[in-house]
Amino acid sequence: MPQLIPDQLRDQLVKEALESFNDISDWTQARPAGFRPVYDIDGNAAYYEVSINDRQGINRGYVLVAATENDLPILELSETARPPSHQLAVMVGDQNFKMVYFGPGYIAAEDTNGNLIAEIGERPTVIPSEARLHTRGEGSNFRPVPPRDPLPAVPRQEIKRRLTQWSYAELKRTFVRPQPAAENLASYWSAAKSPNSPCTFNVRASADAPKGHSYFLQIPQNKPPNTNDHASGCGATAWMNLFGWHNLNFTPSLLDADRRDNDPYIENLTMALHDYLGTYEPWWTFDSDQGFTWPEDMARGFEFVRTRLHHTADYWYRQDWWNTDESWVFQVGRDAIKKKRPFIVGYYSDLHYAIGYQTRECTGHMVTIQVDRANTMNVRVVHRYIHIYTGWSNDDSKDKWIPISTIFGIWAAYDFRKLPSGSVGEEIKRYFWSSGWTTVEFYQEGPSTYLFSLKSNNGLVHITRMNADGTVGPRIDTRDWSSGWTHAKPFQIGAASFLLILKEATGEAHIYKINSGGSVGAQVARYDWSAGWTTVEFYQEGPWTYLFTLKSSNGLVHVTRMNADGTVGPRIDTRDWSSGWTHAKPFKIGATTFLCLLKEGTGESHFHKIHHDGSTNE
Repeated sequence: MPQLIPDQLRDQLVKEALESFNDISDWTQARPAGFRPVYDIDGNAAYYEVSINDRQGINRGYVLVAATENDLPILELSETARPPSHQLAVMVGDQNFKMVYFGPGYIAAEDTNGNLIAEIGERPTVIPSEARLHTRGEGSNFRPVPPRDPLPAVPRQEIKRRLTQWSYAELKRTFVRPQPAAENLASYWSAAKSPNSPCTFNVRASADAPKGHSYFLQIPQNKPPNTNDHASGCGATAWMNLFGWHNLNFTPSLLDADRRDNDPYIENLTMALHDYLGTYEPWWTFDSDQGFTWPEDMARGFEFVRTRLHHTADYWYRQDWWNTDESWVFQVGRDAIKKKRPFIVGYYSDLHYAIGYQTRECTGHMVTIQVDRANTMNVRVVHRYIHIYTGWSNDDSKDKWIPISTIFGIWAAYDFRKLPSGSVGEEIKRYFWSSGWTTVEFYQEGPSTYLFSLKSNNGLVHITRMNADGTVGPRIDTRDWSSGWTHAKPFQIGAASFLLILKEATGEAHIYKINSGGSVGAQVARYDWSAGWTTVEFYQEGPWTYLFTLKSSNGLVHVTRMNADGTVGPRIDTRDWSSGWTHAKPFKIGATTFLCLLKEGTGESHFHKIHHDGSTNE
């Protein structure tokens, strides 16, 4: 059993917490009102919950300190929340219980036989060693981020889902709480024992929140619109609360109205975000009904803002899972706080995502440590804390301060801006087709739009009718052509639709009629052109349709007028341009037709006007 710290040191830890935080909590006259042991999952007393009362005996929060030197000296504290023991007592009534601490996100109450009788928070996700990712990630469009060498990655291993039902007993058997590095623990305890305590903290309040903030909660399993056997997940909930905070105070266009609590709009958006982040229930959670989001997938929330909320944002994130360099990660939170913005923080004790909205940094804490029997030295120890809204209630009664040594990632967005009209909007559907599709074209036939897709390596063709909402509808035609078709271009002549296909390697070209139902009809022409045509485009000028073809290798251009029956008519223009043109796209502005040329290798681009006879204008 680990050795308990002396009562004098325990009291000194509480005194340091009260003095260090009295500027924001008015703990100047507060006093400890009782010490209650809190147990580790091994059954040993490992912490003390210290209730804090004011001079009138009214509870003013709590401090959780370590009872041994195997964990951080101060685990968490709150100047507003009721002590966990008070919350659990309401749940269990007069029944005796002992508290078991898993992390900032989950505390359990057990009876004398070790059975679970009450719990606070969300059960942690147990990550087996073979599934742990050692990944470091960062990204920003706000400021340059110095490059860092990524840590070696361990591939995920999706082993067959276990059939065992999740139980509290199994959680206790399998849960392993990550611990700060031994050298970090040593420095924290050196500071705790130093007569130079407490720290002088520099306080930075976060997001200006004149309208307060949102209190969006997770959606339980199998509660519509959540049709999954797991909750919607703390990752999606954290993002939703970040959006809500910005919508209320900074960017009122982000959501469709001022919102603070769950309603149908918020819950549908939460589930769309759940899907976009890839939140799921892994096999190793033993049917715990919790939604799990990988840290490296959390950054997809920035993409979701663009694709679904039609906004963009300046952002910065860092995550360093299982090998957390806390100071490196904490810089993102510090930067967001300086801009009065909240952020998402992930803390690894129980793999939970929450909103961070304040930081506290020790501005200078010199402690004296014993080097050997004859010598001491002064060293500077830095303490940093983050104030979090955990997302478990519709108020701030459970908010708490956690030390940065428990965090693994921070995701911060600074200023959301509405995208202009015509920019890429929300994602409406995602598909995972087979690989190898080399040509994708759309065409209109009658009232319907069709998707034509082709694989050059085997000649497989699918034609699918599109739905009115932009999703892919039923397949209406399948073809098994020969391999090697590199170009396929639908075109119209009057009210009739046609399709040209071409093999760049040989110059073989076929033209087909498009049937009224969108399928490929009869062949109307076949040609054996020279090889090497890399660009094939059609455009309309006046009553005529023209075919533009180009060879990138030598710059040869042919412009040909098409006949009314879909066959190729007379050539009306030939050009001998320089080589290297990889892209040629006709476009219209009003009634005038233009041509854009681009060299992929150099970026050189030319724009031409198209004559009324269909030829290019120098």
